[in-house]
Amino acid sequence: MIFHFIRMSAVFGALVSASFAWCEPSVSLEDFALNAVRNDLLMQASAHQERAQTEQANYPLSLPDPSLRIGIANLPVDSFEFDQEPMTQITVGLKQALPRLATRQLKNQQGKQMAAEQGQKTQLRRAEVLRLSRLDWLSMFGLQRKIALLNEQKTILNTLYASKINTYEHSATARQSALLRLQTEILMLDEQLLMALGEQQATVQKLRYWSPSSEEEQFKKLPATGLTHLTTLAGTLIKTDSLELEASLLQHPRFRMSDEKLSAADLNTRLAKDAYKPQFSLEASYGYRDDSPLGTNRSDFASIALSFDVPIRQSKRQDYALRSAESLRQAASFERSYLARKLKSDALALQAKLTELQQRTALLRDDLLPLSATQIASLEIESLQNASALTELLDAQVRRNEYQLKLNDAEIALWKTTIDLQFYLQSEPHDSPETHHEN
Repeated sequence: MIFHFIRMSAVFGALVSASFAWCEPSVSLEDFALNAVRNDLLMQASAHQERAQTEQANYPLSLPDPSLRIGIANLPVDSFEFDQEPMTQITVGLKQALPRLATRQLKNQQGKQMAAEQGQKTQLRRAEVLRLSRLDWLSMFGLQRKIALLNEQKTILNTLYASKINTYEHSATARQSALLRLQTEILMLDEQLLMALGEQQATVQKLRYWSPSSEEEQFKKLPATGLTHLTTLAGTLIKTDSLELEASLLQHPRFRMSDEKLSAADLNTRLAKDAYKPQFSLEASYGYRDDSPLGTNRSDFASIALSFDVPIRQSKRQDYALRSAESLRQAASFERSYLARKLKSDALALQAKLTELQQRTALLRDDLLPLSATQIASLEIESLQNASALTELLDAQVRRNEYQLKLNDAEIALWKTTIDLQFYLQSEPHDSPETHHEN
């Protein structure tokens, strides 16, 4: 039949075009996502912040620098002579603060906790980059297939119009209206094509953000490599039971960040309690005295002292700090519980959506499209014998076009939802290649 010939011609033309474009490397889904990770500037910044906080964690363990004091004491103001008065002396003193040992250790643990939390932020950013870049790639792939479908549908309707115009040119008004409707359908396809091409150009710029070194034409010829794996992964994720889902969510970077935040709040509480203990400092000084005017030898002075603060205003200082730390700890605990509930709710919602999309895709691909193709084949034969069957043939062709576009949208939505659920369940390795920036 004429429609089968048109479809075969379109496929042959696509193969010929691909043979001439062999020199332009295609950008597969996974290669694009990994390249986006390597080029992400925020991920590189997060990695540097993690290293900075790791180094900063060792700072509280060391004692603060001592302070040196040099001065002259008891100098007579009437003569300013150093040997006139026996108490006149040059003093040199050294003071060393001794912060609480437990406080220093807790602050060291706190620094390591902050570094660990920043590490989880880096992992979260990596997962977000993989998710967002894959979603943008799939949007582009969906537009690519939509444009191809619209062009194929337009070719079929143009061929149908050309084959029937001579037959219907001098027929009754009702039959001429069928041709007018056919022209309208073609123009409506033109309008959809213009919209799709505009969306494609906008999506190209989104892809250029993730891969600045790639050419625009590479994004308009995306391969289907890796999409079969996504379909298989969707089936696996749908079968994930509640216990497996909860166990996977516990490893999500957002949830692990909440764990680190809760641990940091515990350390803040322990730091506030340690502030009730006194803090010490050690001071030593040496005083040099000159001999008397009569030549009498004067001994030098040496002093040593231990000082400590006395926390006598606990109700106005330490008590406030402790209550604040305990409240922050409770807040972190509630936020962790909320996040666990929210992550599980979102994952279950995505799982339900994935099931619905899988069923819709199967219905469109396995039932509606084959049935509409059978109906069109039957109406093609009937239209050769009965001119009034053109309207029914056109209706069937328009429905088939709608089913094709719906199937494309459903498959893209299925793959996108799979990627969203994969983001929650983290069903891939966390290790990433070394990041670098491409100019």
